[in-house]
Amino acid sequence: MKKIAIVALLLLYYNFGCHQKTQNRLFPGVNESKKMEKSVTESQPITEKTNIHFNKNYCTECHILPPTAGEKNQLKYEGDFKLLCKCHYSAPEKHSHPMDITPSKDMKMRIPANFPLKEGKVTCSTCHDIFVQCQENQKAFQMGEMFLRETPLDQKNRMCYKCHDKSKYQMYTPHKQRDEKRNMIAETCLYCHSEIPDVDTVTYKDTKFLMRIELLCIRCHMNSNKNSLHDKHIRKPSPEVATKIKQTEKQFNIILPLTADGKLTCATCHNPHEEGLIPADRASAKGASKKYRHRLPGNLCIKCHEMKVITSHK
Repeated sequence: MKKIAIVALLLLYYNFGCHQKTQNRLFPGVNESKKMEKSVTESQPITEKTNIHFNKNYCTECHILPPTAGEKNQLKYEGDFKLLCKCHYSAPEKHSHPMDITPSKDMKMRIPANFPLKEGKVTCSTCHDIFVQCQENQKAFQMGEMFLRETPLDQKNRMCYKCHDKSKYQMYTPHKQRDEKRNMIAETCLYCHSEIPDVDTVTYKDTKFLMRIELLCIRCHMNSNKNSLHDKHIRKPSPEVATKIKQTEKQFNIILPLTADGKLTCATCHNPHEEGLIPADRASAKGASKKYRHRLPGNLCIKCHEMKVITSHK
């Protein structure tokens, strides 16, 4: 479960941030064209939502004086990143990696040479090349708003494995429910259930869950809740569809389970179990391990909805 928590935190790290995304990035020394320029006056207050990065008007938020090429550009607060990056430190729930910690001896051996520690401790600058936004090259554009060291913008998940052993942080799947000997992995059940069900006797109505099923699913299938097709189905079916569901269950000897309050949920159409875990002759076994885990093969939509066949004419 510890690894699950780590993965969840990593996902949070890459999906949330202190600053909102900026539409007008200014890289001093890279491109100061009038087309990109956006004036910032002293009268505009700086809030936690202000993105001070990539904008030459905010240099003195971190530097004592505006940086000058070829000279030593002194940082405020004696370079203390806890103060320089104060808006990030004030929202620790939005980043996954603890700051101001001393890595173990083994971890230090894995940390790349160009991932600097400050007095032997991990700081913001260990992973983020903060100064790249001030340099006269295109690297800042390529690194994106997070300016993670040595990490392509479209491969942010690589960042963690610069220091951490990837083999120890593989994505956990609760759908792997049987071991090599085909025995049930009881611990896996507790990812969704508050107690281990008896697969031979328990019914769906008797099954106890940790939380609403759709919330269990989106912990991994985060994009599914953004899919309009899925989103529209987390609701009570119309009387006509409810009748069709009952007819389909009887016709195909399957179960299309609804929640206790009669709502459709992810498990209505998708069977989350591994094939063979539930005895094959039980209605609740249908669809396990199949494509998309659909409880019925083919076009599942037409089993509950009256669908019109559209014929194309050449």
